[in-house]
Order: sequence, then structure tokens, then C-alpha cells
Amino acid sequence: MSALGRPSTGRDGWHALAVLTLAAALAYTDRQILNLLVDPIRHEFAISDLEVSFLQGAAFAFIYAAMGLPLGRWADGHNRRNLVSAGIALWSLATACCGLAHDFTQLFIARMFVGIGEAALAPAALSLISDYFEPNRRGTAIGVFLAGMVGGTGVAILLGGALRSLFESGWANGMPLLGGLAPWRSVLIVLGAAGLIVAAFAAGMREPERDRQVPLSASRSAAISLTQVVRYLTLNAALFVPAYFALTVGNMADYGIGAWYPSLLMRVFRYSPLEVATHLGALAIALGALGTIAGGMLADAFERRGRIDGKLLVAVGGTTLAAIAIASCALGSATSALVAYGVYSLMNSAASTAGIAAMQDVVPNRMRGLTTAIQSFLFTALGLGLGPSLVAFLTERAFGGPTGVGRSISVVDGSLLIGVAVLFALARAPYRRHRLPGSVVPWL
Repeated sequence: MSALGRPSTGRDGWHALAVLTLAAALAYTDRQILNLLVDPIRHEFAISDLEVSFLQGAAFAFIYAAMGLPLGRWADGHNRRNLVSAGIALWSLATACCGLAHDFTQLFIARMFVGIGEAALAPAALSLISDYFEPNRRGTAIGVFLAGMVGGTGVAILLGGALRSLFESGWANGMPLLGGLAPWRSVLIVLGAAGLIVAAFAAGMREPERDRQVPLSASRSAAISLTQVVRYLTLNAALFVPAYFALTVGNMADYGIGAWYPSLLMRVFRYSPLEVATHLGALAIALGALGTIAGGMLADAFERRGRIDGKLLVAVGGTTLAAIAIASCALGSATSALVAYGVYSLMNSAASTAGIAAMQDVVPNRMRGLTTAIQSFLFTALGLGLGPSLVAFLTERAFGGPTGVGRSISVVDGSLLIGVAVLFALARAPYRRHRLPGSVVPWL
């Protein structure tokens, strides 16, 4: 039988959600901050753009993807609050160490530890949130948490630029430690110190009792084995294959758009880097964060009115509108390109939130950490690994070089998002069957 637990939402739940959302914003800020510090790092260490790209991507992405699996497994059988707190402390110390690195190798290693620390957050946080909030409030709660991640990208652009300008103005001259450092180093150390405060807040959360969304044949006292998880996903492949592929392909599109939209504005519409940072940062924070919260609230509204497939309805509708917006991004003026990006940010954030929340509804409690880690692995390994490269390949081979980047984004990412909408639609019927009261769900 498919049995849903009934977690209660009280002050502890909202307090924990606030801390976890703050941690998510910090994680994405620390992850993206190097994008604002490229030139001073490149000049000080005398490294190439390619080597800088290794710091931005490979140093973080591969270790993040690999470590997410064992840390997700840990979250399913151990104290999740402690895992979150330790992860925040580790990536914050590593961020500060990035600011103290003496050469490229030390900076690369420090970035790897940022990836290890951040890999602990999503599996443990989503498992905690699912135990704090009932299914008809879970979409909103997950939307708030994901708003921290979406907003963190914009915060990295705006806060990173502000801190860099502040330190470059000489504000820290004469201060202990910071006064004698290059401005880019001071930015990283300040962010690392701020993270240690958030880690202390996380340590003060209450570890909730795990809900009872586990089949009777499975142990409730220990984490389920990896073999059991794979078996469960395989037996329910009609649901999980299209849903997980939808989320993964959606991330491929998102990474492709994030990597190349600034180039579209600069190459085609002659925006300056500062103008790009200001416009895209504001849109990412405002509309991206609004989309995650609104998508969760809309999905919960469907749930309360008896539409048990409401989360996937939001996912299908939001992705379809996002596909239409991004397919038109290269048409017309710079203003229309920014409007397209804003619509995409709003709708895709809503769709992603609803899709992720839907998966939390149909995964047993003691699998949530590991299945979230599997999703993160797919998002990072395939999304970050292929998304930007697909756009670049088509730009060079089909659209005549750099100025064709807008058409490439339209074709590649518009097509990917249409595929995502189709995959979410295919998952609706098995998802609905899975959640019907009294339904028999294949187990082991």
C-alpha cells in the first residue's frame, strides 16, 4: 500500500525552512561567485580562460555529483540536521580557503571541497522539509527552499559585484587580515565567514521524526539499501523514468541558457558586463524566486481541491510556456530578449518546483535522501556537462559563429523544454495511479 505520513507543521518547521532557504541561497552564491572574479584571479595566477573554466565547472561539478550519492545515503539513515550543519561549515571554510590560495592547484582543491560540502545540502534538506510539511503544504515549502537556490544565482551576481567594488575602493585598508589582501580574496573570505554563522543556525534546528511513508515490508529504523532503491525505481519505471528525465533535461536547458544568455546580450545587443549583471541578476532574483514560490502554492491549491496530479499539471503548463518564451529570445530587440528571459525564469522555476515536489510525494521517506542525490547527480553530470556544450556546438556549426548564439539558444533550449513538457505529461497517469487512496504500489 502507498501510505503517506502526516507530519505536523509548527514553529519548528517554519524556522527550519527559513534556515534551509538561507543555506540554499548561500550555497548558490558561493558556487557562482567566481563568475564575478574571473579577471583578477586570471591575472594574479597567470592562467588561461580554460583553466578558469575548470575552477568554475570541473573542480566543483564532478566531486559534487559523485559525493551526493553517499551523502544522500547517509541522510536516509542518520541525523539530517547535523549533516546540513556540517556541510555548510565545510563549504564555507573551503570558500574562505579559496581566498587564501597561493596558486591554481590550491584554488582547485579548495573548490573541490566547496562541492563536497554543498553536496550534503539538497538530499538532507528536502528530506527534512518533507517530514516537516504535509503533502498539501509541501509544494509551497519546497518552493520557498528552491527560491533560495534560484535567488542565490542572482545574489552571487549582485552581492559579488557590490563586495568587489567595496573592497576595490579601499574600504578594508588597515583592517586586520582583509586590509592586506587583494579585493577578490576579501570577497571570498567574507562569504566564508558568513557561512559559518549560517552553519550555527542550522545546528540549532530540531531533527523531526521521520514520517511513515514506507511500505510495511521495509525497515523504518535504518536506511534502505541501494539495491532496494534501484529495485523500487525499476518496478515503478513508468513513473520515475519520464519524471527524472524531465527534470534532468530541464536542467540541461537551464545550464545552457545560464551559460550563454549573457553572451547573447553582449554580442548581439552590445550590453556591457555591468548591464548584463544588473538586468539578469535582478530578473533571476525577482522572477525566478517568485516562480518557485508561486509554482509550489499553485500545486498545493490543486492538491487541496482534490487534483492529486496537480503538481504535474503545473509542471507541464509551466514548461510549455517557458519553451515558448525561450524559443523567441533571439527575435526583435534587447527588450524582447529580456522579457523572454523573465518569462522563462518565472515559468521554468514554477515547473521545476512542482516537478521536484511531486517526486517527494511518491518516494518513501527512507529513500528521499538517496533519490534526491541521484537527481542531483543527473542534473550536474548531464545538465552541466551537456547543456552549455549543445548550445556552443550549434552556434559554431549551424549559425555561423558567435553572433548566432541567440538562434542556437532558441533552437536547442526551446526544443529541450518542449521535450520536458512531453515527459512530464507522460508521467501524469502513473503518478495519479501511485497516489490514489488504496492503490497498490510495486515494492520488493
